[in-house]
Amino acid sequence: MESGLWNVMRIFSQDARTLLPTRRAALNIAPSRRNPFVIFLAIAIAAATAAATSPVLVAQPSRHRHEQASSDSASSSKQPTEALVRQGPLSISHQHYSVLFTYRASPERSASAAPEESPAASLSRLEILDAQGKSVYQEAFPSATSDGRFAQTLTASASLLTGKQGTALVIRFLERHPAAAGANGGTAVESWQIFGVVNGQLETFGAVLPLGKGTDIAVGGVVTAVMLQGGIAVMPLASTAEQLEFPVWAGNFYLFVPVLVDWAHGQWSEGEECYQLGNGSLRERGCSMRVEAAREPQPSGTGAGYVRLFASTNGDTYNSVFVSVHNGSRVDFPQALAIVQWEAGGGRVECSFKSVWLQIRIDGKEGWVRGEQSFEALGLRRRGPP
Repeated sequence: MESGLWNVMRIFSQDARTLLPTRRAALNIAPSRRNPFVIFLAIAIAAATAAATSPVLVAQPSRHRHEQASSDSASSSKQPTEALVRQGPLSISHQHYSVLFTYRASPERSASAAPEESPAASLSRLEILDAQGKSVYQEAFPSATSDGRFAQTLTASASLLTGKQGTALVIRFLERHPAAAGANGGTAVESWQIFGVVNGQLETFGAVLPLGKGTDIAVGGVVTAVMLQGGIAVMPLASTAEQLEFPVWAGNFYLFVPVLVDWAHGQWSEGEECYQLGNGSLRERGCSMRVEAAREPQPSGTGAGYVRLFASTNGDTYNSVFVSVHNGSRVDFPQALAIVQWEAGGGRVECSFKSVWLQIRIDGKEGWVRGEQSFEALGLRRRGPP
């Protein structure tokens, strides 16, 4: 997967003089001290840039629709300030596209408020242009305000999902809701919109189809069951689609979810559904996925923590041991096991997980852990999508 490049950013305000570099490595933003909007817009744009360079792809929430902006007399008297961010050109099936993101400033904000309590800028418009500069897709994002401030903010970035048979344009959206009074941090929703070239035209992939559905994802809709260690994997029979990994933030680490992509028809589906036998019947057990996790050191003086290491994912406490973990522990993450849940709405998709088990090797001991307490002890603190 190839990340998008930030090519152009111009801030249209009285004292602004900012240009984003073409490389993702740095944001050399030098706003005027008299223009607090520029400062907090830079924070929002930096968040979008980090999203584009992470293993995760891009998105806009499907379940969480934006309300129409409030029209109180105080905010309507001011013209909103906007900034334009351009990514591209991005090559898809030998065609080149650029993505334009327009960000709108909050009409008013309290000078004493923290950025997370008073979001300063939010995505207001998305437009995709072809190599000739013709608009091939556009969408507007109205945002609700309260007391002249955004109730939530939306940021987005573009990247490429590349396989051996094709390439897709992926827009990743992050909708952030500021923390309530007295709460620590806020919440963020990650979602995606996928575009591919079908018959020479840029088309959206739409929802992630159930396994076995789609034109060429499973020939005739036929699937087969394959016995695996500890269960059964259901997969398409004679599929012509390409299997890829789609990285999704799971709250503490990234999981790489298997998907099947039918490039010719602009469709994608679940990559596998995993089951296990129990009392003579099949039940969902989750699927094995690759993990990307980065440990954070525990605060100085905290001492060693402990995790409960299970021999398998059946949760048998009689077949488990407590293992100490500290900043100097060697910890590897071979894989995870989880039930994947895809949801769709408005052409965008969201992904969530149930029953997440993380396989670890810690100082020579191998087993499975689950739950926030164990993840925290390993230095995998829960937070919103990077």
